[in-house]
Amino acid sequence: MQGVFVREWWHKRPVSFWQPFNLHTNKHRRKLQKGDALSIRELSAFPIPSMKVDPSIVSSIYSERKIRVILGPESKMFSRRDIDRFLFSPYYITTQSDRMGYRLKGPLLNSKRRSHDIVSNGIVTGAIQVPANGQPIMMMAEHQTVGGYAKIATVISTDIPLLAQMKPGDEIYFERTTLEKAQKSYKQMQDILELLENESRKRQKGKVFFVEIGEKTYRMKIHLKK
Repeated sequence: MQGVFVREWWHKRPVSFWQPFNLHTNKHRRKLQKGDALSIRELSAFPIPSMKVDPSIVSSIYSERKIRVILGPESKMFSRRDIDRFLFSPYYITTQSDRMGYRLKGPLLNSKRRSHDIVSNGIVTGAIQVPANGQPIMMMAEHQTVGGYAKIATVISTDIPLLAQMKPGDEIYFERTTLEKAQKSYKQMQDILELLENESRKRQKGKVFFVEIGEKTYRMKIHLKK
């Protein structure tokens, strides 16, 4: 993967994010190399209120290392045997993965036809394509808009964040679910996020902004009237 996760300050800007180095879209970017220096500042100089999430809240939504999928839209191109391999065998994220897609290594999936190619059509985040080599590719945040390989399944929206936190070498098991269950899980996740947001607002009692003027960064807290 190309990128770095920073939890402090990136060039005087408050950040906590995955900073991408996308080799597919920017000629001026490259992979981090040994000896590269990253300029950061101590987060302690700018204290920010934080909250901890009860692990039981997360476990109520996610199953450890189980990625839920809905079969299709081209799952009928694969045999029953291939579907079973896909659902009951472990797959591993390879080092050829990036923000466009995760390339997996595991049991080969051979379509009923000689070719996995289809007429190119729209593709979404979480779609799992199977190219001619029979090894699945999962579409991630910066995936292309169309794809020409058969899609055996699609990861549900709720499990995309869990998938995004995995790294090369991690083991993945897929679990089949239904559209109704996927929608229920998504609603549950949104309710929890809304609850956390409301709790955060109660504790913060105002909004914190960071303003850069010249070479200096200023922390401003604005108390909002109800």
